[in-house]
Amino acid sequence: MSEYDEDPKLTTQLESLHERIRRLEVQVNRLVETPSIAAREFVVVDEHNRPRARFELAGHAPQVVLFDATGWERLRIGLHTDGSPAIWVEGREVPLVLQKNGNDTAKGV
Repeated sequence: MSEYDEDPKLTTQLESLHERIRRLEVQVNRLVETPSIAAREFVVVDEHNRPRARFELAGHAPQVVLFDATGWERLRIGLHTDGSPAIWVEGREVPLVLQKNGNDTAKGV
């Protein structure tokens, strides 16, 4: 044992320093954690406060909706509740043909 192992004052200072380092680690971890916002819908508006894009949950399926300058829905990209992808153009669903293992399979029709 060294002479420092038996010095109670030094031991107390080291314990205090260790505790301060632990508290700083907690504070740093809080600062670097990615903040999150829980919502069912996010809307992006233009400078005139008109909706231009919306990220939403339709039932349990995520979708992104894009609007033109007049507020008309032009494009929607999302998933059906069964998880299959879908695209809608001006309110009408567009059939998707996806390549899967070398076979063409229609999805979202």
